[in-house]
Amino acid sequence: MSYRLAFVSTAHIHTKGFLRDIANSDGRAAVHAVWDDVPERGKRYADQAGCPFVEDLDALLADDAVDGFLVCDATVHHAARLEKVLPVGKPTLCEKQVIATSAEAQRVRALIEQHGTRLCSGYFQPFSARNTAVTKAVDDGVFGDITHISFVNAHHAAYGRWFDSDDLKWFTQKDLALGGAMIDMGTHAVQWLVYLLGDVTQAWGVVGNASGQYPEVDDWGVGQFKFASGAVGRAEGAWVRHAGGGPLEIWGTAGALVAQGEGWAVKQGRKDPVALPEAPAEPDRVDRLLALLDDALDPAAHQRELDANLRAVAVMEAVYRSAESGQWEDVPAV
Repeated sequence: MSYRLAFVSTAHIHTKGFLRDIANSDGRAAVHAVWDDVPERGKRYADQAGCPFVEDLDALLADDAVDGFLVCDATVHHAARLEKVLPVGKPTLCEKQVIATSAEAQRVRALIEQHGTRLCSGYFQPFSARNTAVTKAVDDGVFGDITHISFVNAHHAAYGRWFDSDDLKWFTQKDLALGGAMIDMGTHAVQWLVYLLGDVTQAWGVVGNASGQYPEVDDWGVGQFKFASGAVGRAEGAWVRHAGGGPLEIWGTAGALVAQGEGWAVKQGRKDPVALPEAPAEPDRVDRLLALLDDALDPAAHQRELDANLRAVAVMEAVYRSAESGQWEDVPAV
């Protein structure tokens, strides 16, 4: 079956990649229509996809021919878009960060429960075969009681001037993006750590601008976390790291995670590392939306993803609040 997908905004930098994934889906999906509050941008992407541009969002949402939606708007607009999209009840992909505040995350959860809508996002770290092996190891207690976890998600976007175009400059405008590198890149790290270990009770954060390239927002940030499990964590996001991100680190009472070739292994003291068994990959991004449309995702796995996506919002909110207060901040439940 070929699913007909509709874009609600094309503002996000990943829109081009999503269009490419749909085009390369071997007929599983096609772009049915595009709406955008910036008509020139939306029409350009609609032409690229070979589909109509729809000027009225309500008309698009009422179109029975649409099977699923992709919300690719600036972060500040996600709440308003999801308030309209989720009641339609069709599977939806909303770009990260899914929503801006913990209060909005609670509202999104309520809408999902009320209308039975299945929501995924642009997060992908937990779903590669390499990383699903880590999840299984965590769930199986391979590391014993986990005491420390950390991940750095970074690239060189500031030095590379990635956001200079009219389409993407909103990433550098605090009123639209609500932050810079930490909310853009750090959110991937936060979501993955929460996906692995669950609730965070308190967060501390610091953000700054090292490059001066996009001075209105941070181009690096660090968050420290206290998990309900007793573990402590660290997530970092940056636009100023030429070498890209850093490896996931997990320390536990029975061993630590170490990289080994293209996979992972567990190291215990002076013993040789023991490779983690391979695990199957899960679909991500557009493929995850298609899996929802196919009813092919395990409900428990999807619930874990949704919980992590919404909890990451509350954690990130606390990180930025801490960056202003200089104190540890409580993370509300969502």
